[in-house]
Amino acid sequence: MNKIDKDIIKSLLKDSKWESILRASAELTDKWLNSNVIGDSEFETLKLTFSKEFKVQGVRDFLNYLEEETLQ
Repeated sequence: MNKIDKDIIKSLLKDSKWESILRASAELTDKWLNSNVIGDSEFETLKLTFSKEFKVQGVRDFLNYLEEETLQ
């Protein structure tokens, strides 16, 4: 990430508006975590479970990435 992007993101993370983004991401991940993962077969259920968990982890990883990159 270049310095300009880091500075912009760092500014955003310090802004009170960032809390809105965190709340929205929490709502989205809660929605995914509470979604039905019962499929038509055991394979489908497993696939839906992994898909849900990967989406949640992806959002968390992205937010962590932004914070870590701006601290460097």
